[in-house]
Amino acid sequence: MVLEKNYIDFGAIVQNAVYENHPAADQKRITLSVQGMEDQYPVHVDSGKMERVVGELIGNAIKYTHEGGQVTVTLKQEDNRVVLSVKDSGIGMTPEECAKIWDRFYRTRASRKWPRVLA
Repeated sequence: MVLEKNYIDFGAIVQNAVYENHPAADQKRITLSVQGMEDQYPVHVDSGKMERVVGELIGNAIKYTHEGGQVTVTLKQEDNRVVLSVKDSGIGMTPEECAKIWDRFYRTRASRKWPRVLA
């Protein structure tokens, strides 16, 4: 994989991903909120690939959150790092499942039953 890295504001990537996912959140009456966007977050990344990653994180949070739930996207600076967190009121993951989040095609036990877990 070839990365085309540039210096960009990570906040712009996050704002774009939130904007792109708003229709899906609105359709499920999910409150999609963003925190920490008042600062600049310069990063050296492949913006296209990073947009895909951030979009997938937010999209999955919306997908696995019950109608009327909440998804909160937070961006902050910690030491020399930019930290993105996506928190939702969805079906959840165990700590063991969190360790596998980047495994290709991995799905949690609860997501394999989705949406039957709504009842």
